[in-house]
Order: sequence, then C-alpha cells, then structure tokens
Amino acid sequence: MWQKLKTVACDDVLRFSRHMQLTICLAHFHEFQPTAD
Repeated sequence: MWQKLKTVACDDVLRFSRHMQLTICLAHFHEFQPTAD
C-alpha cells in the first residue's frame, strides 16, 4: 500500500513540476517577446 501511495505522490509532484516549468517558460517567452505594437 505504501508503495502505491508513494508512486501516486511522485506522479503528482512530477505533473506539478512539469506544469510549473511550462508556466515559467511561457512567462519568460512573453517577457522577452518584442512587443508587436
């Protein structure tokens, strides 16, 4: 049971960290993007 619980927790952490990385990448992209107007 503990092994299963740990696996789920790891999956959640990986999913969360991937989401954070994507958010940071998008933020940097918008930050350094030259303004269209």
